[in-house]
Order: sequence, then C-alpha cells, then structure tokens
Amino acid sequence: MVVVDDDNVLVGVVSSRDIASILLDVFEAEGLVEVRGLGRIADASVAEVARKPVITVRNDPGPLGAAFIMHVSGIGVLPVVDDSGRVEECYDEAFLAYYLIGTRAPLAPYATRPVDFGEDDDTVLDAMARMLERGYRDLVYRVSGAAYRYGVTTLRDLLLLVARTKKEDALLYRVVEHIRPAVVVPGSLTVGEAAGLIASLPERAVLVNGSGELGIFTARDVVRFLARLGGV
Repeated sequence: MVVVDDDNVLVGVVSSRDIASILLDVFEAEGLVEVRGLGRIADASVAEVARKPVITVRNDPGPLGAAFIMHVSGIGVLPVVDDSGRVEECYDEAFLAYYLIGTRAPLAPYATRPVDFGEDDDTVLDAMARMLERGYRDLVYRVSGAAYRYGVTTLRDLLLLVARTKKEDALLYRVVEHIRPAVVVPGSLTVGEAAGLIASLPERAVLVNGSGELGIFTARDVVRFLARLGGV
C-alpha cells in the first residue's frame, strides 16, 4: 500500500510485512501480545507505520523497467512520482502479473524448487516469524485428513486472523487449522496462464506439479521473469 498525504505526495509504503514485524516486536517485548498491545497497533495511523524512505522513479520506466528495478531492489511496489513527490503511477506485482497474461513460455522451468514447507505444529507466531526471516509472502503446508493435500497462508491472512479474533492468544493458534487449499497446476501450463491465476488469487502463488518435484510460482517469480525479459 502506498501512503500519500492530502496533496497526493508520497509519505511512505506499508505492507503486511511491516505490520507483522511490529506485531512480533510487541510480542518479544511483552512476552504475549495482550489486548492492549493489539489495540495500540490497531490504533496507529498508516503514516506512523509506513516504511520510509521509499524507492521511487521520476519517469515511467514501463513494465519491464519497473520489474528490473523491483527485482534488483527486492521491493514489491514501485511508485512513479513527479518533481514534487506526487504519485503519478504505481507498479506492483499484481499489475505485472496482468502484464504477463498471454505469455506462452512454459511454466515448469520458472517454478522455484524445492518448496519450503511450514511445520505441522506451527503457530501463527511461528509462521509469521518464518516468513519474515526468509522473505516469504506465502507459506505452504502439507495437510493430512482433509480433502486437499496442500494448504497455503499469507502474512495478510494471519494478520486478519489476529485482527478479527482480537484474542490475546491468537498468535498461538495452529496455522494448519486456518489455511485455505493451495492451487496446484500442471507443469504444462504457460507462464501467462499462471500469471493470470496469480493476479486473481489472494495468496499470489500457485504450486506447480511437474518435472518430478513440486514447485511454486509466485508474484516474485513474475517480477523475476519480466526482469529477465528486460535484460537482467
């Protein structure tokens, strides 16, 4: 999310990762995130938690140029601003995924392998910490005793769970009890078809079943693919 003031001047960027980092800091400081701790986070303005300074560009680089900058900088959002700092355009991973729809390149070679699975006994706290430590936006779990084999969660999912329950022990819930089925696609799909799915899914990721080993293709892989097209 890009944060602007009343004049549309860029203030900062805030993501699920930023909010999760604050939540874990409160947990470490207090030992358990109490209701008053959750309330303090919930009452903070987005300007307070927004990340600053922000990587920006003055001239619109186009999708390939934006992907290049986002890939080498490790960012998920790239605002385009004018000389006064007003936001004129903003590239994010979902937009770039739409740009890739129609690409006929085979998906299987671009999936990340092996998949790094979460642990069956992970708590919400464990999953958040794992994703923050490893730079993940999505975490996949093997699921037993259900109609589906793999489940997935995101930092956004876990933050919403904590916010909606408003219970002090929410960070200690087992993640596998609060995940959704992962979307599994065949390796014969194209990059463009997978990008179309990623643009529409809340987890921005699909599992790729092919080449003898399960893989994962995420919004970050979309950016990497476009960056390669642009010469990286």
